[in-house]
Amino acid sequence: MHVIKNKFFKTTEKVIFLAILSFFILGCIVIIVKAKRSSPNEVEPVIYSGIKYTAPHEKMGYVETFNNITGEKLQEIKVYDVKIDPNMEADVQDIFITNLSVVNGKLIIINEAGIKYEIDIEGHDAVSRPPSGRGKVMGLDTPYFVGFMLPLIAMIGVVITLFVKWRKAK
Repeated sequence: MHVIKNKFFKTTEKVIFLAILSFFILGCIVIIVKAKRSSPNEVEPVIYSGIKYTAPHEKMGYVETFNNITGEKLQEIKVYDVKIDPNMEADVQDIFITNLSVVNGKLIIINEAGIKYEIDIEGHDAVSRPPSGRGKVMGLDTPYFVGFMLPLIAMIGVVITLFVKWRKAK
């Protein structure tokens, strides 16, 4: 019986096998990352001076006002736009309102990206405040970073590792 001793990455078959395995694992990561997000939590309505303020999930970036006694809809206030990149899955780009409150006669709105908006309740002027730091990784939107950049960085690392191992095996 003849036993062949091979060093790690000595043969072309092992390099091909590890490359395929690496791309399979990377593909699984991308599939997991692209999984649908869960439904956002309901936002507790705020009542101020007889007006109820709500943040409906059907209309991202909007606040609706209702007469608290009659329930009559008074108006929709557009707080912010959500720009959807057609090259990415839409549901991972959604930015819902997470919190409503009233402070000093101003409606305070905070969204999932951590951006705070104030609306002068009398004039209905929406004013953006600087983000709190949530929702960004290295200056990129979190869905973009996790869905594209992170797998790309991992793939580059795998290719470099395979190349180094291949060069050492020569």
